[in-house]
Amino acid sequence: MRRRFGRGLLVLPLDGYWQATYQGELTIFEKAFWRNQLLGHVRELQAIGWSNGAIAVVYLARLNVPEDGETHEAYLEKRLLSAKSFGGEHFQDMWRFSNPYQAPKEAQSLLQIALSTLDMPEELSGDPEETKQLLTRFSPDLEPASPFWQVVARTVQVAFPGENMVEKGRLAHQVHQLRYLISSQQAQWIREHYRTFFQTDLGALSAYIRDLAERNGRLEQLGVNNYKAYFDFELTESARLHQKIAIKKTRNGQVKPVQTDSSPVNLKILLRFHTEFILDEAGHFLNELDAEQMSEAGVVNGASFNYANRNNKRHKQLDILPVKVHDPVFRKNQLRAFKAPNLSRKSQDKQWYLSYFNPEGLFSHQGKSAFRRVQQRQKEFERMLRKPPSET
Repeated sequence: MRRRFGRGLLVLPLDGYWQATYQGELTIFEKAFWRNQLLGHVRELQAIGWSNGAIAVVYLARLNVPEDGETHEAYLEKRLLSAKSFGGEHFQDMWRFSNPYQAPKEAQSLLQIALSTLDMPEELSGDPEETKQLLTRFSPDLEPASPFWQVVARTVQVAFPGENMVEKGRLAHQVHQLRYLISSQQAQWIREHYRTFFQTDLGALSAYIRDLAERNGRLEQLGVNNYKAYFDFELTESARLHQKIAIKKTRNGQVKPVQTDSSPVNLKILLRFHTEFILDEAGHFLNELDAEQMSEAGVVNGASFNYANRNNKRHKQLDILPVKVHDPVFRKNQLRAFKAPNLSRKSQDKQWYLSYFNPEGLFSHQGKSAFRRVQQRQKEFERMLRKPPSET
């Protein structure tokens, strides 16, 4: 008699400890193949750091005997890849099963699993070839608006209470640098799924945001009242720190821009605050890590995933203060020659010349402050979203 586990599920003992549950029909030879393959999968997942509980309750549960011509080998390999890819379906399920919000220790263990899954180096080099390899370890289905990003952010919040993220340590160092890799993955996902021939990154992002708006419309039609189910984007969060320019000091101590013809203005777009896109005036994504082409502007003014939920004290603790301690060496070296505008609003201030709001200061152009020029770009993007997709 075959042992059943739950409605329609059969039990497949793998050895004296492990067992899998499945639905469908397996021959004796197929069962032997599954045992061998699944025990190998167990060892691989244990090596990454997954607990026996997550493997037993999530990964080895509710398998389906493949149909429609799919081979058993292909089905099992696909399942393993889903668990070994950051953000894959089974990776997410095991993460949630592992109580990521229970306590710092549990959250830190999961972050270590994430780093092991990605084979994250202790120090990012900025080499595009390294970035390409790292991006292959993310699930191709992990989109920027995925709810899983909120789970990851919350896990980091639990793992590093207070200002613990600023303290020296390998885990904090790598988790901070992970922000840049995540932003690179999100930008590359937009390119690969939405960018058409001759289209800019900005055009691709606008197409994606339109799709999110259509999803919101379908949720409304279904009568979904949970606001967390809806997607939103934000243009009005400050983009000041993404307007850095190269500077030099004259003999009398004055600060001058290295390039005097213009001061670039970069657009900042957020999804649920965590996901951040920075785009230059040509419509290109700016990222510290870029699999397509590294640029000085990207390294200096690029996007980084936000672990905090909003622009508050936790944002400073998790996303701002750790920069000085944990930033990659290649970025620290680049930033030395650059300066961001300050927040001065009074013309009599000594630092007014360097203000974000000064229409005649270092960061201005043609009588407009960096702040006003960013606002202008925001309005241009809003108009872009209202255009037919064929015109963007």
